[in-house]
Amino acid sequence: MPKKNPKKVIVAPKKRRQSQPKLEAEVADVLRWLQRANQQHKLTQSKLLFLQGWRQLIEICLAGPAELLPPNVRTSLLQELLQDMLQSIRQPDAATQLTSPLSTVALALMTHLRIALKQQQEPDAHAVRIFRNI
Repeated sequence: MPKKNPKKVIVAPKKRRQSQPKLEAEVADVLRWLQRANQQHKLTQSKLLFLQGWRQLIEICLAGPAELLPPNVRTSLLQELLQDMLQSIRQPDAATQLTSPLSTVALALMTHLRIALKQQQEPDAHAVRIFRNI
């Protein structure tokens, strides 16, 4: 009768067995860090898309409908928008990726604010311009 070879069981050295849980813990830590970084990246990208849409909406409003407002109302509206936007930009946790696109909006708001202030000083010129556009 042929003899069966007994299966050999390979036992890892004691040192290798002790380092395995440590390695697994480190891999788990790295995976958690990557997951948080990915979530932060997704959130930043979502905010950036929102800000781009908001910027386009502001530009559309400033191009037409804002001209129909009286200069003093337009001035206060532009000042409030600019003040709120600048306060959010100045926050220490504001990401550069998000504040950079807002600089173009701030520039547009300041330009329109300058025009509105000038129109407040010359109210008759504003009325004539509105009637020409109608």
